[in-house]
Amino acid sequence: EHGLYENCDPKYNKTIDRNGSFVIATNNFPTGARFWFPCFDEFQRKTTFDLRVSHPKALNVYSNTDIHRTENHLDSNRINSIFAKTSPMSTYQLVLSVNQFPVDNLGKLHGFKRVRIISSLNNPEVNLKEIQRNLITANLDHLKNVSSTLCEQLSGNLDIIFLDGTFLFTVNPGLITIGRYNYFRDPETEKKR
Repeated sequence: EHGLYENCDPKYNKTIDRNGSFVIATNNFPTGARFWFPCFDEFQRKTTFDLRVSHPKALNVYSNTDIHRTENHLDSNRINSIFAKTSPMSTYQLVLSVNQFPVDNLGKLHGFKRVRIISSLNNPEVNLKEIQRNLITANLDHLKNVSSTLCEQLSGNLDIIFLDGTFLFTVNPGLITIGRYNYFRDPETEKKR
């Protein structure tokens, strides 16, 4: 439920990697951060994070900030990704996703310098990219409002990861994770609740 969400089910995440499909995404709100690194869940306390992730070269890694640099690993099949230092934030706001999904750069959108969609493309009957673009366009202002109640206002660069086979929905500075089951939610119906 909280901490690291993992999905290795090939039904949801097709890949060409010999190790099979693989997705990790954090789900820290409100107290999940303690499940993947030692911390106190006190949202009023803030700190900066210098995140360094060692991962297989075939996988992409995303967090609140962009990758500042990469370094070779002793194992030639791995790489170290070093992220830019975050602004001060609560521990539950630190996010991480490791996956093999392709990236679709939408460029500037709704006041963000850069918006990217990261998602699997597993259902040929449904134009998921179009649904995702429409979902983002229709809901980005709503997501900004939600984010301002959970954390600092979203701004700057934003990565949005769509995960199949989950209801996961997290809004954090720099990274939003939306489960596929949330794709087809009608914003008008949600407003009436």
